[in-house]
Amino acid sequence: MGWLLYIISPHFSKYNVDDIQELMISLKKTENTILLLILGITPLLFCNQMQYNFHTPKYLFMQFAVFFAIAIILLRKHILIQINSLDSLVLFRLLWFIPLAFMTNRYASLFDNIDIFAYLALFYVVIQMIFSDRSRTGTIDFMKITVSVIAIACSIEALYGLLQYIGLDLFHPGGYQSYESLVVGTFGSANSMGGYLAASFPFLIYWFYTQKKKICKYVIGFCGLIILCALVLTLSRGAWLALLGGLFFLAYPVLHRFFKKRFQNKYIKIGIVIIISLVILISLVGIYHLNADSALGRIFIWKVSGLMIRDYPILGVGYGNYGFQYLNYQAKFFDNHENAIYYEKACGIKSAHSEFVHITAETGIIGLVLFCLLIILFFIYSRKILLSRINKESRNLVRIFVAAFIVIILHSAVDSVLHTLPISIMFYFSLAMMSALSKKYSDNMTRYSKSIGFNLKTNKLMLSIGIIILLFNIYRIVYKGIGYVHWKSGQNEVMQGNWDKGIEEYENAIKYLPNNGELQFHLGAAYSYTGQSEKALKIIQQSQDSFNDKNIYIVLGITHMDLGNYEEAEENLKNVTYMYPQLLYPHFLLAQLYHRTAYISRAVSELHYILEENPKILSDDVRAIKRDAERYLYFLQNPGN
Repeated sequence: MGWLLYIISPHFSKYNVDDIQELMISLKKTENTILLLILGITPLLFCNQMQYNFHTPKYLFMQFAVFFAIAIILLRKHILIQINSLDSLVLFRLLWFIPLAFMTNRYASLFDNIDIFAYLALFYVVIQMIFSDRSRTGTIDFMKITVSVIAIACSIEALYGLLQYIGLDLFHPGGYQSYESLVVGTFGSANSMGGYLAASFPFLIYWFYTQKKKICKYVIGFCGLIILCALVLTLSRGAWLALLGGLFFLAYPVLHRFFKKRFQNKYIKIGIVIIISLVILISLVGIYHLNADSALGRIFIWKVSGLMIRDYPILGVGYGNYGFQYLNYQAKFFDNHENAIYYEKACGIKSAHSEFVHITAETGIIGLVLFCLLIILFFIYSRKILLSRINKESRNLVRIFVAAFIVIILHSAVDSVLHTLPISIMFYFSLAMMSALSKKYSDNMTRYSKSIGFNLKTNKLMLSIGIIILLFNIYRIVYKGIGYVHWKSGQNEVMQGNWDKGIEEYENAIKYLPNNGELQFHLGAAYSYTGQSEKALKIIQQSQDSFNDKNIYIVLGITHMDLGNYEEAEENLKNVTYMYPQLLYPHFLLAQLYHRTAYISRAVSELHYILEENPKILSDDVRAIKRDAERYLYFLQNPGN
């Protein structure tokens, strides 16, 4: 490593001033490139050979890019650190969880869940360090470049979404199973796709209006049309409304001047406000009725989440624990028979379909206050920048970033869009750029700044640390990536009926991802299906430390039945019926259990329940279970036939 330090260290006497300046310029270009790759490439990444093919590659690339950026920053001759209130809050939101991990069991799994949150906070810090010594003009120029990068990535995403809609998905020829809309892009979710398109659209508007050549305007305008078409086809009503909110913010100055000039009469102004309010209200009602079931489903989820908040109002159920605890609280919710109207809404979800509800449920009122303070500080800083001495083009650029931020926040009220990594990146990038700009424009803002220069010995130490951290993270990324590939391969083998090969792949995957509860469950379920009940029971029970799903209880019920542990089997199967009152399969398994243990009347009761229950959606599986229940009931009532 010594020769590498010798070559790249800017402190060695063999380099003259020009060499050092050239190296610094190269470092700045590299830093810019890394940030642009994070913004432009991350949304487009996916890999069909990995489990969670739309998500895992994005997370792994983000991790690599952030630590690569840190390693590059450590090559600098000087590292300038400037901290304001927004910077402090971003770091505090991350660091305040750490003591809680040692103070309460609810945060015991913190270090297994917080990695992406930590990478986003590091991403924010990296941006502050990169732009701490940049000029005002240099910062604005970089923001202009990011506008085009985000707009291009969004256009590519929208085009891919339209191809999915017409059945020309080149990467998923057999189609991709999704809820409600086929337009999922490289996100795997129509709501995430809609959220990304809506948040990116303001950047395309700025890109359009700053072009001087007509041909460029035509191309960008066509891209805008593609984006809007794809956004509509996602059927993400939250994204539609959020975009309208962002566009209203952009159009407000023009509308304000127009109405102020044309309508002087106070009563006319009041009438216009009333008419606009009625139009908005009618539009909201119309959008609600486009899919009322979806809206009712969200209300149900928020009511279940309310039970978590009621039990743990201050600190929540623990960061990353929402999905783990949700089914337990859903069962509690259904203990009240007045909630029977929501039986058909029962689900197993990992997020609350509202960032505000989700944050409150996981981290309590304190977490919600910190998140809201983050939003408030963003608007305070952006307002001070807009009120400072800033030219028109730069002011419009800042307004575009604010509009995109507004879109994200509005959509966050009705969806968990910040659980989509590219949208979270855009959220933190907007925060970071407002913070960086505030240090350039707002001289009256309170801040603490310090310039730290490293001598030769210190710089070599820091550089060594940076390289070690980078290499270690590359190793971890590759290591985890191999695990996800084996996991996906095992899943494919199992779906094709190759259980032995599937188990082999799962066992290989678990060597790389030993603490992944969902993977442990998949392996345990495969063991159970192939009659290896002892192995299945052990590993499925391990999976319950970090993973919760209705299928765990179903497989445990079957496994305990196979082992003759009938009381344990009954307990697990009943747990499923509490969580999912309208799910028929657990009742069929209970009928088999009661038949085995000679409780014929109970078995008959379970079968009658299956036949009398009428789920809203009569799928092929439901019809098959009803037919099997009818035959089984006939057998029990006519044992001689």
